[in-house]
Amino acid sequence: MEKIDKKSVLTYVIKNVFVISLVIFLAIYLSIATGQTNYKVQKRTILTAEKIKQFEQDVKDGKDISLNNYIEVTDRIKSNKVSQLGTYLSEKITLITNKSVRTLAQIFNKVFGE
Repeated sequence: MEKIDKKSVLTYVIKNVFVISLVIFLAIYLSIATGQTNYKVQKRTILTAEKIKQFEQDVKDGKDISLNNYIEVTDRIKSNKVSQLGTYLSEKITLITNKSVRTLAQIFNKVFGE
């Protein structure tokens, strides 16, 4: 039997964890960068503005006002443990990347000067 080198196994695991983390980070980053979140917020804002106009018109007309006529709950909360973990990991990866880039910039600044 061949003896498995612990160092190569550790390197393999660390490399794969890093790649998976990077893919998760990029997926979340791209969804935010493409404006998917902003689109949903804008859609809710437009819906709210329309409902406010409808409410004001109903008050002017003297209609019976019920809260259920003006609030629509169509979006389910899509937050679960996996999405929370993805958000947490992306935030941590962002922090680590920012610190690494700043440290690298400081090192280059010291080595090469201004």
